[in-house]
Amino acid sequence: MQRAVRLFAIGAAIFSGRSYQATTLQLNPDLDIQGQGVTYDLDGVGLYNLGAGTESLTVTVNGPLLEAVLYWAGREHPCVEIGADCVINSPHQDQEIVFDGNPLTGVLTGHEINDRPSGRNNNIGYKADVTDIVQAYGVGTHTFNIQDGDLANNFTNQFSGAALFVVYEDPSDPTYYRLMGFEGLDFAFVNGMPAAAVVTSPVLFNHGAASSARSATVNVLVGDCEPDRPDVVRISNHPDELGTLDRSDGPEWDTDGYGITIPGGVATTSVQIISPPTVGVEGDSLLWQFAVMRVTVPVCDHDCTANNTACESYSCDPDGAPGNCDVVTQTVNCSLNNTACVTFACDPAGLTGNCDVVTPTVDCSVNNTACQTFACDPSGTTGNCSVVTPTVDCSTINTACTTFACDPLGAPANCAVETPTVNCAVNNTACESFSCDPDGATGNCDVVMPTVNCSTLNTACDTFACNPSGAAGNCSVVTPTVTCSTNNTACETFACNPTGAPANCSIVTPTVNCTANNTACQTFTCNPTGAPGNCSVVTNTVNCSALNTVCKTFSCNPIGLPGNCGTITPNTGVDCNDGDACSDDDVCRPNGQCLGSLISGCGEIPAVPTVTHWGLVLMGLLGIIGGTVLFGRRTSTVRST
Repeated sequence: MQRAVRLFAIGAAIFSGRSYQATTLQLNPDLDIQGQGVTYDLDGVGLYNLGAGTESLTVTVNGPLLEAVLYWAGREHPCVEIGADCVINSPHQDQEIVFDGNPLTGVLTGHEINDRPSGRNNNIGYKADVTDIVQAYGVGTHTFNIQDGDLANNFTNQFSGAALFVVYEDPSDPTYYRLMGFEGLDFAFVNGMPAAAVVTSPVLFNHGAASSARSATVNVLVGDCEPDRPDVVRISNHPDELGTLDRSDGPEWDTDGYGITIPGGVATTSVQIISPPTVGVEGDSLLWQFAVMRVTVPVCDHDCTANNTACESYSCDPDGAPGNCDVVTQTVNCSLNNTACVTFACDPAGLTGNCDVVTPTVDCSVNNTACQTFACDPSGTTGNCSVVTPTVDCSTINTACTTFACDPLGAPANCAVETPTVNCAVNNTACESFSCDPDGATGNCDVVMPTVNCSTLNTACDTFACNPSGAAGNCSVVTPTVTCSTNNTACETFACNPTGAPANCSIVTPTVNCTANNTACQTFTCNPTGAPGNCSVVTNTVNCSALNTVCKTFSCNPIGLPGNCGTITPNTGVDCNDGDACSDDDVCRPNGQCLGSLISGCGEIPAVPTVTHWGLVLMGLLGIIGGTVLFGRRTSTVRST
């Protein structure tokens, strides 16, 4: 079964309605449908006496539902005027309605003003799309309740009625139909004012011509109808329908239908609602809101095989092109060649069994960069896309040390180093960092920078360099800045000293250790010509000169007394004074004594007279005082030598 299709795609009109001009009925694009078994049902109910009550609408849906629209209309009298116009402020009178328990606010289908002696009328129509509500009930005959949505906001003259219109596909009907629905609000009253309110504008159903006559159904939705007042439904190529708008759905509402025949060769059918001039009885007052036609579509009866190609088979289709022919089957099924990347279609010149690529399934060009061009790849990691070619070839600038790859920001020419060709980092030590050098001594690697800067430790005496085991932050002395060994002697070793002399050199250690020769009396030091063993006395440890006399010289003796001064050297023959007044020619003897020769007769005692006892005592006292003189001198005249 071919699915029904809507033949137009333009949007529905929106009405502002501030004039006397009628909103003439216009084709609703959503209600221009063609297809097999396309069918409609329409039920109406008068709502003149609705008030707070409930009315119902019943429709039958015997297949997949395509559309469901609720229409309702009425009259405001007198209308709300601003200036010379009747205005509609949403929500306007009876614009709100309850359908099957669902509150709805209608969309204006149109309105038209007519003047009466008692005031100005505003005839207003609304609609609401209720497809979802009806579709929820599925296939079958269903009844839906209607209630007033706001009792405080009603039409001030009359609530004419409502109608439920449904379109569905009847799978049991093999006939093809075209359905066209027109909607608006067009008023007609033979004695109305102004002139535009006297007549309605005809609705023209442009159904196309067929070679032979065919049947059609027309329905009109009209309010404010009276059974005792004349009205005409005029359908072209069909006798006028007289007095049929008679409240058949209740006051004041009609949804009358008419079966008609469209002659062969006729492409359009017009429908018009008329309030006729009559004698004695006033013509009917009519609010025309909706008209619909369903017409059979001619069956194709000509051969379309002349349009067949290696790829497609054509069959007759009333709406097909070219010449009422349309593709019914693809001769070759190329979809079997489809991949995640490309879609195939039939092509008589196609390389793969009359199939060729028509569109790439995935557009990978959005991933392209200045460096890479992407193409579809079912196993690609970027949305079935993978790199197929590099946009820039950077390999031409590769060296023995580095490999270049494209980089949109790279230099030169969108190229940047991607990876080093040689990994020189394995040669790094705590002291040196290596990098690639085509002329490098260690596998194209060479030192580029010392890891540790030891030069900050350099002095006037030493130059430091990195040493992984060096004590000063991996630094050790590598070379002395000053060579002081030229100053070395048999007695002294020189080393650099920033403040040393000469030339930043100072003695650091004596070459010969002479301290082993030291005694309590003498200190020895190195002397290249000294003995023993390049050692000579430099100082006497003990000074014995304080003990010296004219006849004796004292010198140090480790065991001598006093104070290690026990060695005596006599000054034999040296003149001296022995302190004896009775000697002369005093001279130092070999034993270190000063002795002279006695003077003859010197120091003898003369004869003394006898004295008394007191004289003896006095003499004794004098003798004690002068004992040194009287008894200290020798009485002998011969001196021993």
